[in-house]
Amino acid sequence: GSDSAEDYTDDEDEGEDGYKPGGYHPVKVGEVYNQRYVVIKKLGWGHFSTVWMVKDRRVVASPMKPSAIGKDQQPPFFALKVQKSAEHYTEAAMDEVELLDCIAQERKRCEGTLVSQGPMNRDSDRVRAIDNVDHSRYVATLYDSFFHNGPHGRHMSMVFGMLGCNLLSVIKAFNYRGIPLPAVKRMIKGICKGLDFLHRKCQIIHTDLKPENILLQFPDQMGASTIFDDSNDHADDEDDIINALNGHPAQQEGMSIEELEAAIKNSKTPAAEKKRLKNRLKKKRQKERRKLANAAEDDDEDGETENLIRKSLNTNGISKSDAGGNKFVARNFAISDNPDEHMAGIMNESVVLTVAGKAEVEAHLGACGSLMKRQHRVEGIAEVTFLMRVEESEEAMSAQMSKVLDGIKWTQSDESSTSKVWSCKLATQTPGSAGASDKAVKAMFSITQKGKADVSADVRNTWANISRLMDSNVGENKLIETPASAGRAKAETSAFSVFTVRFSVLSTMVVLGFLESRLPGVMFCTYRRDEGSPPMDSIVFGPQTQSICRHPLALRLKENGAKLKAGENTAPLASSIFGYDLRLVRQFSAPSGPTSFGL
Repeated sequence: GSDSAEDYTDDEDEGEDGYKPGGYHPVKVGEVYNQRYVVIKKLGWGHFSTVWMVKDRRVVASPMKPSAIGKDQQPPFFALKVQKSAEHYTEAAMDEVELLDCIAQERKRCEGTLVSQGPMNRDSDRVRAIDNVDHSRYVATLYDSFFHNGPHGRHMSMVFGMLGCNLLSVIKAFNYRGIPLPAVKRMIKGICKGLDFLHRKCQIIHTDLKPENILLQFPDQMGASTIFDDSNDHADDEDDIINALNGHPAQQEGMSIEELEAAIKNSKTPAAEKKRLKNRLKKKRQKERRKLANAAEDDDEDGETENLIRKSLNTNGISKSDAGGNKFVARNFAISDNPDEHMAGIMNESVVLTVAGKAEVEAHLGACGSLMKRQHRVEGIAEVTFLMRVEESEEAMSAQMSKVLDGIKWTQSDESSTSKVWSCKLATQTPGSAGASDKAVKAMFSITQKGKADVSADVRNTWANISRLMDSNVGENKLIETPASAGRAKAETSAFSVFTVRFSVLSTMVVLGFLESRLPGVMFCTYRRDEGSPPMDSIVFGPQTQSICRHPLALRLKENGAKLKAGENTAPLASSIFGYDLRLVRQFSAPSGPTSFGL
């Protein structure tokens, strides 16, 4: 079906009587509407219109699953609703389009608030931005509308997102004896979210809420909303509904694993029933494993995350005397046997990078942030700034960044800004059982290249001072062997561009490790107080410390209960993370060009 329902049905044909002047338009498979929508098949019909599945010729076919389609990417298939041509039907359709346009504008406004002011920003009703965007996804989405002239008149046509069957079909599939309670609860939750968005944000009253006008999503489409709800817990509910629609009601409701195993072994159980029971048993076992894994993860997540960050913050391999007393060099440039710190070397072999929408990234980060705040009482979103050497111009640097990020294009930060933003989704790729590759989203992050007008003089001076101190700490340290690609003469100070990466605290090692594997010369360093020689404290922990690093968990690890003194921005034992392009170190005299530059 489509995102809009007006009592249409797919049970019977609408008959020939309605095909007359003022009535239905004779749509045929293969026809093209509005020079872009190709008719694939009929979905249903109603008193006002017929509904057809169409493919948009302007959308390039993607090998990704529907759940992997980003916010800025359109699905290729839609539902085309062709209204009867009589004047009163046309007027009703135009009123519907007006309401749907209002909904689309309010949804866009909510997404803009989410991106510009953050997921935790609350509106006048004290509802968070992330919740407003979530609720908007449970309301009809109108993608396009146009008039089509035919033999029976001028027909208003509307293009909606493709959805599944209506709720009445599900009720019938269960023989009017009731849908499983967990599924009912989930449906009611979605209905309430959609109505809240309509009433509170759009000032629209539905007036015709009934099972025929409530459409369900396909299981693949539900993947897009897992940042708000754990849809894995509803896998059995979806399976019940699908079985019921196929004529196999869920007779095994409430059976335990032991009871299912006994039924499968029973010789009197029909083969078809055994097959369904095995599928149910598999689902139940997976659900039990998930429960155990989630319970263990809740207990260990905080300690595991802190241990990972500690590994990156603690000294490895080189003693204080070996490093000439420079703990900063010992901490960051030691050769380690710890496999966690060799993550960057295998990143390109196991991950897939795809584009994500700004709102999608902010919703993901907001959900992760809420989880951290609820479970660990700390903010869950981190921002780390890094420098990259400018070879030609800022524009050329932007093009190089897009190339490094597998062709992901940048978008303008906002209308009044010159900053550019790359919104990314990072997934692991593992071989599947059939030889294909399974992808699982592990992290979302955004990278912002600060425009010159958006970088204050104080921030630029701060980074110029960090560059000078990196020359002294790294370039003049005898422990560090000069890279083979370095030149002989000391280079002049190079121009640099300022970038900030924004990610979930739980994804620290994954995101920063991935960027180190992709960005030539860039290394993410950790710095603790009184470690450098000469020390970098006055700069790293100075007035601009928040513009360098905002990593709440790293700071929490090092505060150790210490209280801030008057005039201090961070606790005495604070740490910081920043990224630095080693090609900027003057003593290394790195050659021009985007080649990798490792130590």
